[in-house]
Amino acid sequence: MLTSNLEKIGENVKVVDRSNVDKSNFATKVGLTGSISSGKSTTLRFFADCGAFTFNADQCVRQAYESDPQLIAEVVQLFGQDILSDGKINSEKLAQLVFSSEKKLKLLESVVHPYVFDIMKRAWQQAVVEEYSLFVAEVPLLFESKTPFADWFDTTILVQGSQPITDESKIRQKRFMPDEDKAVLCDYLLTNFGTLDELKSQVKNLYETLTT
Repeated sequence: MLTSNLEKIGENVKVVDRSNVDKSNFATKVGLTGSISSGKSTTLRFFADCGAFTFNADQCVRQAYESDPQLIAEVVQLFGQDILSDGKINSEKLAQLVFSSEKKLKLLESVVHPYVFDIMKRAWQQAVVEEYSLFVAEVPLLFESKTPFADWFDTTILVQGSQPITDESKIRQKRFMPDEDKAVLCDYLLTNFGTLDELKSQVKNLYETLTT
């Protein structure tokens, strides 16, 4: 957790002392999170550029809505055929339906989040087989979900940023825990209030810290 032992390893990169963590095994599991438009996906890409095996939870869901018959069938069973377009789940139709009802949203998450968790663990196993040093997964609802994502990771990172968001995004943003609360739960903090080069430098410094 972020406590009085915070130190800087690079500009705007706050870390805790992890010197007692066993790094002898491959593919340390890192959970990456942040609010909407904070720069999570850009940060994930920078970790991939550094050599990390990366996983994007939202991308996993989008692909499954198009190509996984079992998940499609489960979601259709919950919300009906109207959410389909050409046999695939239409994300816009589904979003309009579930974001109008907290009950429906929780029902969807009760199916989708465990699915993502299972796929993510398989991806990590692949990273281990391929002998990656670091596995970084972008999980927007890392702490908010009832699925125990956060407990599974070896360490966690919060990305803070202040990019403009749409009115629709503001509605979705209500699902997210405030950054100040997540900062207490995360091990590392990356700030995205400057240039992309500044963010990339922070990621590079943190990658080196996590892999040495």
